[in-house]
Amino acid sequence: MGVGIVSREGRWLLWAAGGLFVIGLVMVFSASACRSIMKFQAPYLWFGRQLLYSVVALACFAVLYSVDYRRLLAWWPYIFGATVVALALVFVPHIGRRINDSARWVKLGGYLCQPSEFAKLTLLICTAGFLAQRQDRINRFFGTFLPCLLGVGVYFGLILAEPDLGTAAFVFSFAIVLMLVAGVRVWYLGLAGVLASPAIAAVAYLKWDKVVSRFKGVLHPGDQYQVNQSLIALGSGGLAGKGLGSGTQKLGYLPECFTDFIFGVFGEECGYLGACVVLALYAALLVCGLRIALRARDFGGFLLAFGATFSLVFQAVVNIAVVSGAAPTKGISLPLMSYGGSGLALAFAEIGLILNVARRTHLAERRAGASTGDARGRAARIEAAGEAAHA
Repeated sequence: MGVGIVSREGRWLLWAAGGLFVIGLVMVFSASACRSIMKFQAPYLWFGRQLLYSVVALACFAVLYSVDYRRLLAWWPYIFGATVVALALVFVPHIGRRINDSARWVKLGGYLCQPSEFAKLTLLICTAGFLAQRQDRINRFFGTFLPCLLGVGVYFGLILAEPDLGTAAFVFSFAIVLMLVAGVRVWYLGLAGVLASPAIAAVAYLKWDKVVSRFKGVLHPGDQYQVNQSLIALGSGGLAGKGLGSGTQKLGYLPECFTDFIFGVFGEECGYLGACVVLALYAALLVCGLRIALRARDFGGFLLAFGATFSLVFQAVVNIAVVSGAAPTKGISLPLMSYGGSGLALAFAEIGLILNVARRTHLAERRAGASTGDARGRAARIEAAGEAAHA
């Protein structure tokens, strides 16, 4: 990637994302090595897989960075159809894979892929593409809002049927935020919430014991094993941490130590100061992403950059809130840091999308500046020629 074709905000965003990714790789190795030895007698198993996932994630980044985002917005009907098919595949026997009573995975070769993770990205592209096409009639109920809500409802229903209440709620909330930022009337969005409530309530009722136990974990963290162990990890880290590789909670005490609860292990080994560094990097992602969105040359670019930034940072906030006991436990990974192929590929794709918008904006500004400079130069030459003729 040429430095000259990305704005300053884009370069800072790339550095922040790269820093989080490198920290994540180090922590995946640190948190998984002992367990990998105990289970498989191979210390690098999960770390090696994460490196392989990183190659796939870099490919996703390259595609989303290289393809003009305006083409992606124009292709939204095809992307929507492909996503619906992928979400439906989890229910097909011998293709979909059920784990912990949830049909969320599709088996590709020897690896599992989670379509609902990529649905977050395609929802962004499809919603932004649809709303950008209707920018001049954004507040029409039947022409804009209702068709958009129905499309989101298809995603929402398929993910809810897996069942995955957390991801379904995230997808629905994400779409509402995008429509709100796009300028859709607020009472329309309130109506959408009312329409979605019965479906959420029905699934919550069917999974009532699990829902209640997770909210009890917020009120009484000591009663929930994973959160309790995570708080022990964060608290025992102190100011500067125990040192890389010296944490003890990863030794069988914290079950999801290199996936959803990797921030707890990081806090134990790198302490409060290390945690502040990670939070600062996510804050840099937020600031740079929003600046790129506000500088975008068109409405679609603004929605894409804003949506990708919101998705990354919101997931990070939710994950850290869960790890610190401030939110109910839910299987949401820490973007760019947690172990896992689907989540890492999604995060890299979103970074690529933001930088795509930054790149096109920067190139357009450079061309506009060059055109202005040429015009001023021609005007100056004409004026000088006129003065010479009079002389």
